[in-house]
Amino acid sequence: MHGWLWLQPVWLLMNFVFMKVKHNIKSNIGILVSVILCFPFNDILCQEVEKIVNNYFSTVHIDSIRAVKAAYLEIESYYENSPRNYVIPLPGQSNHSIHRIYRCWPGYHKTEVYKDETLIATFYSIEDSTSLNFANHYTTLNLKPVKFEFYPILAERYINEGKSIKLVGEKKIDECYFHEIRVKLPGKSFVFLYFDQASYLLNYIKQDNGIITQASDYKKVNNFLIPFSITKSKDGVKFFESKFVKIDIDECLGIGEFR
Repeated sequence: MHGWLWLQPVWLLMNFVFMKVKHNIKSNIGILVSVILCFPFNDILCQEVEKIVNNYFSTVHIDSIRAVKAAYLEIESYYENSPRNYVIPLPGQSNHSIHRIYRCWPGYHKTEVYKDETLIATFYSIEDSTSLNFANHYTTLNLKPVKFEFYPILAERYINEGKSIKLVGEKKIDECYFHEIRVKLPGKSFVFLYFDQASYLLNYIKQDNGIITQASDYKKVNNFLIPFSITKSKDGVKFFESKFVKIDIDECLGIGEFR
């Protein structure tokens, strides 16, 4: 069973960057946010939240992110011990891995996981099926097909799926001031989004289980912005770090890459 611990990078990566989002969304963000926000809040709060969200989507050029059709990515990940109550158990010792991701929207995804330059696992999502190749053994997984999206798509998903959105107020973090927005998700869960007042960028996401995700080091890729560094912490202890080391957009990937 110890060997299966090296599969944790796949599951953790899926947990926060693999998002099920229809890639051909062409809705007007302003109209969409207005519909979500304007009830039951008053007009002033509605307009303020809409402005904050639209400033972020405009700054990162969300339309250009949605327009990406194919990509090759390399991600370096580092893991510490799992915080209590986190949904994915991590190994007791520190972990380091490289993920090579091949993606063609909408239906093809593959993640190769490397440990010390050795391929240890491959996760496939092809059309409506998913499978895992570990130690030359294929396993069909009872999961929804993986939909990898760049990180701003996560914020769009929260906005799209949120049952209600509230501007909590202003919060100071590390000498910077942020707009704190609370989103009620389907079910009983909440998520808090922190948008930098100066840059308009989304830098922190706090889940109601206490896990805080920090998105930083935004860089321009083609004509859009995405965070190159993602960290996760709980109770002030960082337990996960992930960094992009290579991104090639709209690479001509053949179907053979996903077999």
